[in-house]
Amino acid sequence: VKNALSPQEIRDKIMDPTSEFQRQIVEYLESVHIGEFLTGSKDEVEDQINIEKSENKKYQDPTQTLPDAPPSLCNDKACDNCLDCEALESWWEKFRKITDDLIFKSNVHTCRKQSDKKSDKKDRPGCINKHGNCKARFPRKIVDQTEVDPKTGALNIKKGEAWINTLTPALTYLLRCNTDVTSLLSGTAVKAIVAYISDYVSKPGLKTYSIFDTIKSVFTRNTEMLGGSLDQKEKARRLITQTVNSLTGKMEIGGPMAALYLLGNPDHYTSHKFVPVYWKNYVREVLKSWRSEEDLEDTIEEKLVIQKNKDGKYIGFSTVHDYMYRPKIFENITLYEWVQKSSRFKAPSSVKHDKITSEDELDLFNQESDKFKVINSNFDESGIEYSEDEDELNIHSDDEFIDEENLSDNETETDTESEVENNTNKNSYLFLKDHPLYKTHKAHFDDKKNNIIPNFVGGSLPRCDRGDREYYCATMLTIFKPWRSGKDLKLENYSWDETFNTYKFTEQQELYMKNFNVRYECNDARDDFSAQLKKGNTEELLPQWMNSDALDDIDSDHDFEGAEFGDDEPDNEEHIANKYSELGRTGKRNLAEMEATRISVTEAGWLDNSPNGLENIDKNPIQPDIIQQSSKWKASVDQERQKVLTKKAKNIPPKSQRNMSDPNENNVQVVDRSYLRKKFKAKLKADRTLIKTIVDDFSLNTEQERAFRIIANHSVE
Repeated sequence: VKNALSPQEIRDKIMDPTSEFQRQIVEYLESVHIGEFLTGSKDEVEDQINIEKSENKKYQDPTQTLPDAPPSLCNDKACDNCLDCEALESWWEKFRKITDDLIFKSNVHTCRKQSDKKSDKKDRPGCINKHGNCKARFPRKIVDQTEVDPKTGALNIKKGEAWINTLTPALTYLLRCNTDVTSLLSGTAVKAIVAYISDYVSKPGLKTYSIFDTIKSVFTRNTEMLGGSLDQKEKARRLITQTVNSLTGKMEIGGPMAALYLLGNPDHYTSHKFVPVYWKNYVREVLKSWRSEEDLEDTIEEKLVIQKNKDGKYIGFSTVHDYMYRPKIFENITLYEWVQKSSRFKAPSSVKHDKITSEDELDLFNQESDKFKVINSNFDESGIEYSEDEDELNIHSDDEFIDEENLSDNETETDTESEVENNTNKNSYLFLKDHPLYKTHKAHFDDKKNNIIPNFVGGSLPRCDRGDREYYCATMLTIFKPWRSGKDLKLENYSWDETFNTYKFTEQQELYMKNFNVRYECNDARDDFSAQLKKGNTEELLPQWMNSDALDDIDSDHDFEGAEFGDDEPDNEEHIANKYSELGRTGKRNLAEMEATRISVTEAGWLDNSPNGLENIDKNPIQPDIIQQSSKWKASVDQERQKVLTKKAKNIPPKSQRNMSDPNENNVQVVDRSYLRKKFKAKLKADRTLIKTIVDDFSLNTEQERAFRIIANHSVE
């Protein structure tokens, strides 16, 4: 949205006490929603309603009637209380009374425990949880005047009643039912609701344990059917049908959406198209220029897309090559712009270089491809089946570079093949000679192609405020600074952070980088709300829509997602290569702690060069007088150890021959049940005093004291 403030910017403006934005937002919020009655307190409104019911025989429940339209406005500014003005004032008075009646009947909350009866449990579920607290967090905090929390930036809107939600009077008057109109009272709340809505709208895949739990519940409900007399085929059909229905309900797929899928219609319409970009491959290519040979040996090699020709030979390509070996005219194009506005297509035979049939490994020099044609078949000329979704390199498609949505007004869809070819060649250029498809393909760049949005997949982009700062800076420079190799992005004696700070990004690029971090800010806010609600901190910050039920929906714990069920990434070889090579949650946390430690040690100066120079240390290894194998060294150490133990044993006195036998051994004593009771007392006063002293000194609890007294009583009897 153009000119829209980010959640963080909203929070900063609200926290500024001198900001005009703060004053205007408070006035606006107080005008559109309230947290109290219009004509008095809750008790006063209740008395007015009871009086109205008893005195007015024509009283009607406002929840069962339709709203009355307001009378015509008086356009005479010099009017002195004309009939129209009196009618309007009378309507407003009636509006306030009816609205208060609706609020009292619909919006006042009453806490109640859940009934044991199934019918009551379904129709009127209780709001008291197992801890004795209201799930809806009533009663709410009363605020006499709108105020801003200086610590968090939360806006505490004026609220006079503890047992009603905030609402809009006009909306309550029109809808005649319970309404809940709330404002996002802080930048943190804005971020939390953004994360909530994003997850809800995007319908992310179910977690693995949810899927298995759903399947288990279906089997549990059908134990009688499974053991019945139906044949196996019918049992399987019913189980699959019920499982699919249950999973559909869990995924919140409604009937209209399911119908769209069955009819083959799209489930959404957008003005922009999203192109997946596996950003880690580009960053890996950049970092290769700055890694040592030892580091490169540990680096996971980039996965290439493999194509096979008629002769059975294989050749591999990567989309990284398209950008690295782009035409010279696009030298200053960034990776973001290249992904957004470029495409690769098969060149006609008239412009191919050095056509050598014996080296046509991909069978790209087909004579029939001289003209640009739409290939509708899913088989290429060599008879190899392919999928259009997996044709990432655009080798099989010849017309993908034609952007019909961006055709000028004088161009129509009835262009001939020659006209399409001429229009395409205007912005088509040859790749550099190092490109694997230099002889057969060309690059097309359309500067007006602004409806394409790069979708960075294969792992989340690094954060600007946490984790490895160097890796973040390297990633952003890879995306927003032109390069052909990693050496183009920074100088050898500069760090990535220093290069990032000195490079001048455009305003649009800075906005992109700021928006990259919005997702993390939203998730942080969502997790913060989750932690506060679990700790019982419901007085501040939490918006009223955030209750224990909503918490289950917005919980950000996706750690148990399976390899397939939770992923909405395309089944692509590059994605699979990156998918299992990135660190998990524990690894990322350890890496962040290591980086924080490194920064602290560096700032403390522990890694600085010594002002006195390096100490002279003899680096020659010590040569032992005796050279022998490790087994002999172990035997020698054991022998010396035994000598030391023998020497110590000489000074130990011989074992005492004192008789330590128990005189009560094998004796049997019969005791009654009073022996195990709390009131049992030892016979001797000294024993009782000793037992009590031990209990008091060690502060034994009830269970510990009882167990101790049983044992102590047994020892003194």
